[in-house]
This record gives sequence, structure tokens and C-alpha cells, in this order.
Amino acid sequence: MLLLECAYTVFFENDPLRAEIVKVVPTSNNGFPEVVRLHHTKSTKADDSNPDVWFIFQKSKYIYDWDKKIFHTIAFPITKVYDEYLESKGYTDDESILMAEKDFGKNEMIMREQQLHFLYFKYFVWHSGV
Repeated sequence: MLLLECAYTVFFENDPLRAEIVKVVPTSNNGFPEVVRLHHTKSTKADDSNPDVWFIFQKSKYIYDWDKKIFHTIAFPITKVYDEYLESKGYTDDESILMAEKDFGKNEMIMREQQLHFLYFKYFVWHSGV
């Protein structure tokens, strides 16, 4: 019954403004296909009338490019001269911090706990001198 109901409520949509979910198929040997939520937020650029359309897949943020009509990962600013980076004072006001957080996401690190048998193996190898 659930499969039949799903077939009637989900349909293919080409317009990123009207779509709500995206099926992401990674390249081979890079994980499994996944259905993720598509987010629509107001654009951070003053001259852009299109909203930001984005999703997160495998801890990476993908943004829709309205000119090329494709999704791509975040392009970090790497084209500046080295001196500009050295002289940079960072984000100096709350508004620029919030805009950067919206563009790049929070600077989070996720540490997973190792399984107990792996820790025993490391202890054994370290103390046995192998």
C-alpha cells in the first residue's frame, strides 16, 4: 500500500524552484544513492534575484548555478593574491559572519568513536613491538 501511495504523490520535476527533494547518485565506489531535501533560501548576493537552491550530500553543500543549470560544490575564494590573505582581518561584523555561515556552513568537526576491538588491536601492536 505504501509503494502505491508513493507512486501517486511523487513526480519528476525539472524546475529547481518547484522541486522539494533530489535523488543524488554519486560516482561509482563513492557511496550509495540517496534522496535528500532541497532547500530554497533568499540569495545572499544583492544583485541576484534568484533564490539559493541547495542540498547537503555526504557532508558537502551543493548549490544550484542558475547560469550553467547544474549543482556544484561551494567555490571557496582562492583567487586572491597571497598578501590579501595575510592582511585580511576576517569577518568584522555580525552580518558578514552570518552571511559567511549561510554560504559555507558551520565549521564543525565530527569525531566518531572507534570500536573497542580496534583500540585493543592498536594497544596490542604498540606494546608488542610488531
